[in-house]
Amino acid sequence: MTSEQPQTKVIHFGALPPTKHLTLTHVHQILGFGNHSTDVISRTLYDLRLLKKDVREWAGNQIKSKMAEIARATGSTPQEIMSYSDLKEWWSDTTNQKNDEAKQSLYNCIYGFFEDNKGWEDELEELYMTKFHLQYNEESKKKMRINKEIDIIEILTNLYQYLTPA
Repeated sequence: MTSEQPQTKVIHFGALPPTKHLTLTHVHQILGFGNHSTDVISRTLYDLRLLKKDVREWAGNQIKSKMAEIARATGSTPQEIMSYSDLKEWWSDTTNQKNDEAKQSLYNCIYGFFEDNKGWEDELEELYMTKFHLQYNEESKKKMRINKEIDIIEILTNLYQYLTPA
């Protein structure tokens, strides 16, 4: 008996905009040129919304789990902190809220690790993509990077023009 590997699904690099809602305009940009039927557009929008919801829920759980792990590793919070809920419960104790060491521990759990490990979100993204058998379309990835470079050049040019006397 052979176990079949799930099929890898290829998605557009810009399929899930981090700071925008998914709209019909966005779907048209992702699908590219062509005469796409209403069904294809509706299904794509529906699928992307489901994927975005799933990614956010999964990532939220991963981040909460990481915070609890950090809390245990610091040694300044009780070792009984096994979950984000335990961390919240620990922090709800007003004596902890008044304690400077506890405040610093909480800061490290919520911000410190993530500030010190800037690439962590990329690792999280890669883990999600691997776990759920997703892969970026390489052409879309290259285009998005080129567009980002163009945006940066445009921003720098505008800044230079603004700072340079006429």
